[in-house]
Amino acid sequence: MLGYLLKTSDLATLFRFVSADFFKVVPVGDLLSLGTQLRRHADDHAAFEAACGALDARLVTGEIALRVTATKRSAGASGESGMRAATAALDLFFFQILTSETWLLDFRASAFAAPEADAVTWSPQALWWSPSPAFRDGTRELYAGFYTGDAPRFDAALATLGLAAAKKPLEAHFGLGDQRAVRFELKTFQGTFAAVFEACRRAGTSIPPEFAVLGIMLLTLYENLEQHGLVFDVRAAFDRGFAAAGRSAGVPR
Repeated sequence: MLGYLLKTSDLATLFRFVSADFFKVVPVGDLLSLGTQLRRHADDHAAFEAACGALDARLVTGEIALRVTATKRSAGASGESGMRAATAALDLFFFQILTSETWLLDFRASAFAAPEADAVTWSPQALWWSPSPAFRDGTRELYAGFYTGDAPRFDAALATLGLAAAKKPLEAHFGLGDQRAVRFELKTFQGTFAAVFEACRRAGTSIPPEFAVLGIMLLTLYENLEQHGLVFDVRAAFDRGFAAAGRSAGVPR
């Protein structure tokens, strides 16, 4: 179903990066249901506009200088402005994971514009999902546990999400060292996540179908950052997103 969603949207070029093992560790019936709901969401313009507005309203701190709009604009940026837009996208990825009850999924470079030196605008395609509380909180704990160096928190999140068997490949996905100079490549993403799903398959475990929507976010984010051919300070991006999230109510610390 993730492949179907990618093939039937203008995300089709990313389909080749989906691991075949993904479809072996996710319950097929649940995945079909998720796909049906995502297709319906794409037609719910009022809900999409509300999700964009809610995220934009939370971006009131200075850590992430970005506006979110459901109105499609002439987007895309290159050179220095493209790098600013890509950095803002990385910050926003973490901020959304840590704060949002509804996730907007389109992080492609074409969804971002940087018309002025101090302005970045995100106008995503109408792909969105409201994750279950268990998956939403488990994903938050996974990222927060890793980037804050809280190993028990990270391990607990792995168990919650059914990923305990895939700890090593997930750590490889997050990155070794201090994550201060990370190069984003879709082939690397494909390799590390293929190892994650293979480890789950070998262990006989299944994972929540909502990993499909997280996968779309990550695929589009990688597509965005890869095109610059540069390294990104992921640690600093998480710190900015985490600091901004700390100013939003209800964020697990």
